[in-house]
Amino acid sequence: MAIKIWHALNPEEEAVFKEIASLYMESNPNVQIVFENKAPDLQTAVLAAVATGEKFDLFIWAHDWVGLMVEAGVLKPVDNDVADVLPKFAVPIPQYQGHVYGLPFTAETVALICNRKMVPGPPETFDELLGIMKSYNNPPKTYGIAYVVNPYFISAWIHGAGGYYFDDQTEKQGLNNPKSIAGFEFFKKYIMPYVGPNPTDYNTQVSLFLGGQAPCMVNGPWSIGAVKRAGIDFFVAPLPPVNNTFVPKPYGGLKMFYTTIYASKEAIDFMKWFTTDPQVAKILVDKLGYVPVIKDVQIQDPVVQGFYEAIKNVYLMPTSPKMQPVWGAVELVIQNAIVSNQKTIPQAINDAVEDLCARGLC
Repeated sequence: MAIKIWHALNPEEEAVFKEIASLYMESNPNVQIVFENKAPDLQTAVLAAVATGEKFDLFIWAHDWVGLMVEAGVLKPVDNDVADVLPKFAVPIPQYQGHVYGLPFTAETVALICNRKMVPGPPETFDELLGIMKSYNNPPKTYGIAYVVNPYFISAWIHGAGGYYFDDQTEKQGLNNPKSIAGFEFFKKYIMPYVGPNPTDYNTQVSLFLGGQAPCMVNGPWSIGAVKRAGIDFFVAPLPPVNNTFVPKPYGGLKMFYTTIYASKEAIDFMKWFTTDPQVAKILVDKLGYVPVIKDVQIQDPVVQGFYEAIKNVYLMPTSPKMQPVWGAVELVIQNAIVSNQKTIPQAINDAVEDLCARGLC
């Protein structure tokens, strides 16, 4: 029985996935697992295949395609097939309109990355972080924090305050919710004054941290290679809580297997094994530095452990395609009221929301 899996993994990832699949085939000799690389445009390949009737069981991508792919008729729900393994996960499972269409094997989100020479250990509270930012904020020599001020990176504070950009269930925006406004106000008052120059530019913010001009930066696992190459002694920790009810919840993305309308029972069984087996999780951690998403896993690497703690507070990126214009609206709020003072935050939000309401998102 052949299981066909489409993907756009890099060569290093593909080699590890094939190695894991061969372990499965050893104990399931009737199954043959075939990986097909569809980079650079997996989305077009998947949509075209469904139109022409080309069959494959699973594909691998980040979870934010779920809504799009359900609407295009690509996926089938697997709620009943996977119900027995759902309790093994440490993260929420992506859903679209109440149904599950696949399972995740790793997560990404932002956390606090600090230089041990400047900060000996993780701040336990936001007040401690504020003290660190204040003590290092001596522009233009040093700054309190390196922080990329964009919708994804600052989402932690809006969600932490109890607000939201977009509700995946109702498919409505939440920018003008009083708690969302409070989250934006919190970020502007308590973090923005300590952020280095060119706050919206990714490379500038990373360079400040790598150059020892900021004690910490907020960033994701994708930035760790550069930190290691710079020879910095560092740690990774979750963004610290403001108080018992205000815990930062950054947006996060999950990489997952999607189940197509053609997915066989054997393919679903392989997906369940791959995503929940502790031995598989360990291989992915050790060989690829993936942050695991299951509860029962041994992690030796302190960097992965730091991100693993951070994903426990994650707020899943929406799966609905209707989220798209909301990103642009948050960008406008940032431009007009966070990194500049052209408008007050409530003003900037009201202006941005007008456009969203015109699109039926209110």
